[in-house]
Amino acid sequence: MKVSNGSTFNLGDTSFRRKTLLDDYKTLLPILRKHNTLFPNWNNDSQIAYYQEVMAETDLFERSESDDPAKRSRTLTNALIKSGLINDKRKLSEVANNWIDDKIENFDDLEKALGISKDNLVFFRQFIKLRVYDNSNNYFYPFRVALKFLTKYQNVPETDFLVLLHSISSNNSEQSISELIEDYSEVASNNQTFGEYIAEHFSDSSADKVNAKLLFSKTMIDAELFYRLFSNRKTPASQVEYIDFVTNLLNYKLEKNEDNLRKLLASSKKSSVKKAFGFNKLPFESKRTIEEFEEANLESDLLDSDNTKIYFQFSSSKKYDLVREYKDMTKRSFNLTGIISFANGLVNLENREVIEIIISNIDLSGNGQYRDYESNLDSIFYKDLATTNILGLDTFEITKLREKIVALLGTESFDMAVRNQKEKKFRNIIKKEFPKSKIQELLPMFITREDEKIQEMVTDLAKVPDIFEYILAIAWFYLSDTEYSIIDSLKLPLDANFKPLGHASGGDGDIIINHPNLTIMLEATLMKKNVQKRGELEPVIRHATNLSITSENKVKTIFVADELDDNVINIFRATTYIELEGTNVNGKVNGVNIFALTISEIMKMLEFNIPSSKVFNAMNNHFTNQPEFVKCGWRNLILQEIF
Repeated sequence: MKVSNGSTFNLGDTSFRRKTLLDDYKTLLPILRKHNTLFPNWNNDSQIAYYQEVMAETDLFERSESDDPAKRSRTLTNALIKSGLINDKRKLSEVANNWIDDKIENFDDLEKALGISKDNLVFFRQFIKLRVYDNSNNYFYPFRVALKFLTKYQNVPETDFLVLLHSISSNNSEQSISELIEDYSEVASNNQTFGEYIAEHFSDSSADKVNAKLLFSKTMIDAELFYRLFSNRKTPASQVEYIDFVTNLLNYKLEKNEDNLRKLLASSKKSSVKKAFGFNKLPFESKRTIEEFEEANLESDLLDSDNTKIYFQFSSSKKYDLVREYKDMTKRSFNLTGIISFANGLVNLENREVIEIIISNIDLSGNGQYRDYESNLDSIFYKDLATTNILGLDTFEITKLREKIVALLGTESFDMAVRNQKEKKFRNIIKKEFPKSKIQELLPMFITREDEKIQEMVTDLAKVPDIFEYILAIAWFYLSDTEYSIIDSLKLPLDANFKPLGHASGGDGDIIINHPNLTIMLEATLMKKNVQKRGELEPVIRHATNLSITSENKVKTIFVADELDDNVINIFRATTYIELEGTNVNGKVNGVNIFALTISEIMKMLEFNIPSSKVFNAMNNHFTNQPEFVKCGWRNLILQEIF
């Protein structure tokens, strides 16, 4: 992307407020591909038509008579351009076409060590390629800088990370970016505040630090110098509120009495002050007494004896305000890679040591023709390339990096070693964040469709049906009396915090559990029974058939829904005695074994500690080789044995 001088990069339109990016992109791209066959040019008529198609075929967005269809159409597709899935003419890239067709280039030797899904991999590769250009064809790679930074620092405050990343300019050299990363060590070791760091590296004038000392060395505030330091080009009138706040702050620090505290808190509530000194929040935690106020704001740089820290906080808060409208999209976009964790206000890199090896010699900036990179669908930005090809690594370099990863993980099968590490981390997260009691609390909410509460308790980055798959997988983990890999059983993509991002790609079932002699597939839906025949019957049978053909084990499928359509479950039962042919896989199978449970029945199993093996034993006990007439009520006999 190209940005003008003084601006920062953005990874999407700020009016695109949805958080479930992965599923939204998967929905928008196929519609756009079909649309392009009818409208080869992206003009006003085409834009209106595309928006109408999205409205007709999806329920992604609220309908509004005030919408400008052409503008909304541009908004919907803007983020797809930034990530290289389409170009500015809205033509799909090779990456996008392969992604929606489930034909993405396979993991290369180095990518196998990342332990991420194919969906994650698409965005990891695209963001590795992402460049931010200026008008002089200078560019830097924001995602690469993020990776380099996070290999060096852990538990970075989210504000620090995003403000720093958005403060870098395209004309920053490789050396200057490396120095920015290195110099943050002073902040990480608490020798410098982040405000001081920002003022030192990104201030508008090299004299700002000197002038800040000069300003606060005087008994009376020099208004002319103050306005020069505490500037606001957009709203100069705000400077009056700045000086009022700083005056009240200095008066309080000089004489701590209730009247001065009252004036300070009153001035701190103004919107301009929140933006300039509080990172768009109140700069202080308000308390009634001086003692309570001091204790609650003990760590505040604004109350430090060094008054220049007031200016440094202003510098970093102002930077934060500049990037505030873009930072959320950056966070959500980078989250799609599955390797950057944003949790509890801190940022970390998943699989940090492996990534440090992979990017050890990576370029962070450069100079080249913008039009050759983003205006050409044949450029590497739009090509479906593995990371080794993106980085231009030769066989010798790949071998050396692979040897380092093998040495780090202690095994040639490093992809399995990484999976084992992720399994251990995921189990710890389940234990900490999703104990059995919380799963029992969540499951009834899917019945009553308390969607907002579910997303609040789990994640707001995935849709509720996808969260249901995730919670069902954990519930089954508690029910299972046989060990298996839960991370391998989940087919939906996860972020770096092991939370769902969207639904499973390709033709797989939702959850596939491999035991030594038995493979279990769980199919989850929140569809009401009156639409299950149309929406679930064919996919469940198809998934069960394909898995039965490709698996060496016997396969049993459990269909889980809030309520069940008797016609659907009767047809499921009848497929036990039907020869079925594979779809996208070669072969046939003599029947599939599908049983259905309701969410309430899963809840009952959890309540009474009924193991999953009891379900399979009951299924076996009520199976006969001889085809039989399927009548309503057959399921009740199996339920009686289970419960």
